[in-house]
Amino acid sequence: MSYKFVKNIGRNHSSRSSYGYGSGIVGITIHHWGSDGQKHANVVSWLRGYTGNRGSSAHYVVSDGLVTQIVEDSRASWHGGNNKANGTTIGIECRPEMSAGDWATLVELCVNLERKHGSMKYYGHKDWKNTACPGDYYPRLSELVDAVNEYKKSGKVPSTTGGGSSSGGSGKREYETVDYGITLGLWDKGDPVKDWQDFLVSQGYDIGDGGVDGYFGADTEKPTKAFQEKHGLVPDGLAGDKTIDKAEELGLKWTRKPKKSANPKANQITVDGKWGRATTRRLQEELGTPVDGEVSFQPIAYKTQNPGLLSGWEWTSNPRSSNVIEALQGKLGVTKDGRIGPQTIGALQRKLGTIPDGYVSNPSVMVRKLQDNLNAGKLW
Repeated sequence: MSYKFVKNIGRNHSSRSSYGYGSGIVGITIHHWGSDGQKHANVVSWLRGYTGNRGSSAHYVVSDGLVTQIVEDSRASWHGGNNKANGTTIGIECRPEMSAGDWATLVELCVNLERKHGSMKYYGHKDWKNTACPGDYYPRLSELVDAVNEYKKSGKVPSTTGGGSSSGGSGKREYETVDYGITLGLWDKGDPVKDWQDFLVSQGYDIGDGGVDGYFGADTEKPTKAFQEKHGLVPDGLAGDKTIDKAEELGLKWTRKPKKSANPKANQITVDGKWGRATTRRLQEELGTPVDGEVSFQPIAYKTQNPGLLSGWEWTSNPRSSNVIEALQGKLGVTKDGRIGPQTIGALQRKLGTIPDGYVSNPSVMVRKLQDNLNAGKLW
């Protein structure tokens, strides 16, 4: 291996067996850290500081020519968003820039891990949780598998890899009526799960006493595996692209959207210029994203600059992406990074015809206008 390897082991990590999935490692989950331009050492420092009862958010940090291990492979780590990911996969945190050197180092590390633990399955963070992570790496996961296999044969990273996104797709699945953009698996909830359960029932599978309840529990995972086995697919219990492609051939329909009240007045939000959970829920309904009233993984640097962003906003020093903000950015035609900021706020202010200063005051004229529009069933 040509990369420089450093151990910087954290503390207080759980055994894999304590997560209820045995002690085996079956896969690798790829992540990318918060934003371009962050130094490798800073990310390592932050991840070690994050260690505690749940452990670090990754086992390895990777950049061009450098690999730092933070958690021993044998230990579970809270990196994937649910216990199955944490208990059975190794998390690798990568630079979002994804230079040719970053890619080559990632390939080499994965080869090394496969030589140590055997053949792996490859996942992106978004396969386990509703998030934009791992960004440009996600549509290249199949290419990563091919590159790892080629490296094993030739001893070098294929020259066709590296630098920028491939033509492998956006990493999102366009459904017939709504873009859910996720792989369905254990602990997922909501309308896409109901559609998947409807399909399983139509195929004669038993989904348990709960029926079509929109919760992807063990009673849904079991028939999902049975469906996969019947059709020659990997029985991992996840409704991902290949499984869904086969299901759509057999009649799977994506028919549900968030429902609005038949009585408009019953679903009104208070027009007060303060952006809290109620405003977020209505925006999520309008944009067709999961409806929970939460805006997750937002940069803590923007909190004090925007006092009008109140309940339901999660501020963190390790920002990722929020589905509702990413969908809003798509409507506004600005960079879709899933994070609120002056560019997104300014674009929304211009769209709503208010002063584009890039900040959300308390109360905010822009938020009042947005709330008025949402009550009228529109964005602008």
